[in-house]
Amino acid sequence: MHWALEGLFWIARQRNVLIISLIALLALGSALGLSFSAVQLTILILAIFTLLAFELINTAIELLLDHLVQEPHPAVKRVKDVAAAAVLLSATGSAAVALLLFWGPLRLPQESLLLKLIGSLLMALLLALILWGLRSRFK
Repeated sequence: MHWALEGLFWIARQRNVLIISLIALLALGSALGLSFSAVQLTILILAIFTLLAFELINTAIELLLDHLVQEPHPAVKRVKDVAAAAVLLSATGSAAVALLLFWGPLRLPQESLLLKLIGSLLMALLLALILWGLRSRFK
């Protein structure tokens, strides 16, 4: 427990974690202000903690690789890129969850339009990731 708390205190000062934490606090405060149900709050909290966990794992991987490998190496870059992609996917999923949770309480019109927009954005992201991955195979 001691080492976990020490890690949390250190990581809490990192820029990305500070940004995620600020957005999370705003989202949780808004959710409480909008009287989210226990289920809605649980889903929001799970999305937030999943994103934070991915960010912590990504940071740990980067720190370890930077310590072990002093000069640039393609395999190290690939590992770092994959870890960063995991954070990106988690952030995208968390944003989609937040949009869906806040849509109803804000009484925004065109619910099906929102679902189509979220689906389109997720598909565009997935396509971009696939194309980005394929680009190196055709060089």
